[in-house]
Amino acid sequence: FIPYIYGLNEYKDKEGNTDIVRANKEIEIKREVLKKAKSKDPLKKEMQNNPLKPSEAFLISEGNIYPVAELKEHLNNLESINDGSIDGTKGELIIDVLGKTKWVPDLDNKLRPSDYPVKKGETTAGCIVIWEEPVYVNGEIPYGLYISGTDPYDQDDAPNSSSLGSTFIYKTFMTVEGVYELIVAEYTGRPNTAKEHHETVRRLLLHYNAKNLYENERNSIKMHFEQKNSLSLLASTPTILKSTQNTSVNRGYGIHMTDHIKDELEIYSRDWLLIERGDGKLNLHFIRSKPLLKELISYSNNKKLNFDRVIAFMLVILLREQTHRLKIESIKKGPIIDPFFENLYKLKNTRKIY
Repeated sequence: FIPYIYGLNEYKDKEGNTDIVRANKEIEIKREVLKKAKSKDPLKKEMQNNPLKPSEAFLISEGNIYPVAELKEHLNNLESINDGSIDGTKGELIIDVLGKTKWVPDLDNKLRPSDYPVKKGETTAGCIVIWEEPVYVNGEIPYGLYISGTDPYDQDDAPNSSSLGSTFIYKTFMTVEGVYELIVAEYTGRPNTAKEHHETVRRLLLHYNAKNLYENERNSIKMHFEQKNSLSLLASTPTILKSTQNTSVNRGYGIHMTDHIKDELEIYSRDWLLIERGDGKLNLHFIRSKPLLKELISYSNNKKLNFDRVIAFMLVILLREQTHRLKIESIKKGPIIDPFFENLYKLKNTRKIY
């Protein structure tokens, strides 16, 4: 493989040596312009036709629901950082004597987050990874600041299963300090029992005061939350999906993942990934979970495999859309004003009332 840069004759001297610095600068400027375009197709085409590395030459654009080129580039950038700054903090959540969750970091480096793909012989227990602790205002976590999505499992220890439970905590809101809209914590793993998995998810939700939308094909997670008096942590079945308007499946909490629903969630999650955040960055550039990035990249090639993190991510974005839609509808409706008082107000503004 010969990088495109060595074929730029205008940057070669009489001996045929390429001025790498000037040539790189030109390519960088060209790509920066294409990155800011509304469509990413011109950038992908440029990378495929004029590749700087082999992976660019073999980009597959057709059939990929997700922006694979951008995801690969971001993953490569994260993997090049070796100081641990983007790895988050591993740990466990315990319940203290006051019944509150307490974060216990893994100072002895005993815990192992689940990677993707799961290699034969690797432990799948996983652990919680936190990139940002919950925010408190006046001693409380603001309601609605955090939401979450979970792709659970029901069967206890299954040595031959590569399916994991996965949960993401997502920080919402736009404030004067900046746009949050990012994943702040993850729990992906398969401990010995489903009950242990469900309890870890429950504690994570309590820790962030987060509502959770889960995949409800099997409902043992709901049963566990019910036994723990924690049903208030589970989100009701969303109403915004076109795919569910005529469905007969209604379990009250969570959502049943059909092929049609998944198709719709692919679009929601893809659109979220491509939202621009300024300075040429997209939402996807704020994902710090490397296993999630790997799953998103692999997802389009074979959707029939286990993509637990992708499903959990889709559910987070769906809950975000549902919550946002309900807020907008609430604002549009506004307070109901009695016509009598509305007419009285108009009269008052046209003449003096004694």
